[in-house]
Amino acid sequence: MEDKICAFHIDLNYCCLREDYIRKWLAKIASAGYNAILWEIEDKVQLDSCPECIYPEALTKEQFRSILDYSSELGLEAIPLLQTVGHGEYILMHEEYRCLRESQEENHHDCYCTENPEARKFLKQLIREYLELFGDIRYFHLGGDEAYVFATCPKCAAKAAAIGKNALYMEHITDIAQDIFRAGVRPGIWGDMILRYPEAMNTVPKNYLIWDWNYQHTDSVPDETLVWGEGSLPKEKIPVRSRELFPEIIDEDGRLRPFYTAHALKRMGYDVILCSAVRAAGDSPFVPVVEIHSGNVAGAARLCARLGLVGNCVTSWAIRLNPFEVQEPLLPLAPKALRNPEMPLGDLESRVSKELFGLETTDFYSAAALAGRDMPPLLCGPTMAVQWNRLKDSLPTPPGYLKKQLAKWKTENDGAFFDTLKKRLEDAEDNTVKASSRLEKFAMQATKGFAILDNWLEALRLQFWMIKAAKMIFYDQVTPETVHLLEVLKNRYVLMLGKIETPQSADKNANLVFDWILEYCRDCLKHK
Repeated sequence: MEDKICAFHIDLNYCCLREDYIRKWLAKIASAGYNAILWEIEDKVQLDSCPECIYPEALTKEQFRSILDYSSELGLEAIPLLQTVGHGEYILMHEEYRCLRESQEENHHDCYCTENPEARKFLKQLIREYLELFGDIRYFHLGGDEAYVFATCPKCAAKAAAIGKNALYMEHITDIAQDIFRAGVRPGIWGDMILRYPEAMNTVPKNYLIWDWNYQHTDSVPDETLVWGEGSLPKEKIPVRSRELFPEIIDEDGRLRPFYTAHALKRMGYDVILCSAVRAAGDSPFVPVVEIHSGNVAGAARLCARLGLVGNCVTSWAIRLNPFEVQEPLLPLAPKALRNPEMPLGDLESRVSKELFGLETTDFYSAAALAGRDMPPLLCGPTMAVQWNRLKDSLPTPPGYLKKQLAKWKTENDGAFFDTLKKRLEDAEDNTVKASSRLEKFAMQATKGFAILDNWLEALRLQFWMIKAAKMIFYDQVTPETVHLLEVLKNRYVLMLGKIETPQSADKNANLVFDWILEYCRDCLKHK
């Protein structure tokens, strides 16, 4: 453990966290056993390179340097993350930077044009400012994940056709990374884009650290595995070519292998940081999907130790909005698994429960897992408004969005999909009630950790009443009481976020969660 990176990801996309809150969580992260922070600051620090993009409540450079100093005192190494291919929404959504986009189509303001000299010039300037801001660092993460429109403009497409997408990708990364190498810092990239073209992995130099992310696998044999570029597939549907390029995808017993890409990258000679998540797609704005995250975090850390990888990073994607408080019981699992790679998940959970709540049991995790099982519509994924356009741009939905979505869902598969969503609402309500009851009982037995439990119970209350409101919509029972309930829930949510985020950020995110639903309900009442 001592020689391995054990990083936690602080993501300031979507959420402008209060300075005192960041400091509070840095102390908690350090005490949980981490030794590094992956900083994704985006527009939440006042950078000189793109003044038009600065968030109104962003930290000054002096404030952020003070935070970095505090983090260092806690023993947390700083690793900056700057998105340099895709996920550049916070910059490219601004008209001043439209010329740097790969695509000029609507809702495609996320990807830099890698063959545009001005885009590279701008990114090099940003990198120099990051190097100055972060000071003495060992690693610099250049992002590069989920660049879905990469190499689609005529110039980039022609270059990719001539040399290959991986070669074009790395030509861009290598060019903009020159100052990083000159500073004696090692650059890294996410693994998903290069793994889409495994036959061209020889174009990716070994001096780049690969951050291999997988937020679904645990120690258990998966029913399906993600083949980059092909989708999530069961064993029998994995293409022969993928099996040839990734022999690690099937283990010696003929089963799908969890985290197979980490095995493959190591075999290819790359240094790897395996990344798990405590907050990711599928979570509600109130609670994480503990049933997946718990095993994912422990399993990735355990494999990191067993394979001798460079390290492990636990990501927490702010776009999912649920606060650190409900993720807290998951955080110590990674450092503990790195130190004790042979310890089963249940024993890890029991140890953490003993430390946090004074009870050596898995009862908390089994109760919390119920709350995140089969998350209902309007609360997660593509059935909610957050990231409605698949981008991380915080833009509200267009008018009438929920009305159009409901009409679409009602006709999908001759209405079967709508019936499935209704069933998920019923199940989610039942699971949330059971989880609340079990956590109430657990809280009566606990001897400490009451703030964590109070936060969980409050989050479950919000989730329960949100499900109630969603049922009124799905069963065509919208009344003035529905609107009142949603308004109360929104106010409560603003208060919860206000303990965490700056005022404008809390309001913005509450609007994203609630306003599209309120618009629909008010419109229903107008036409009754």
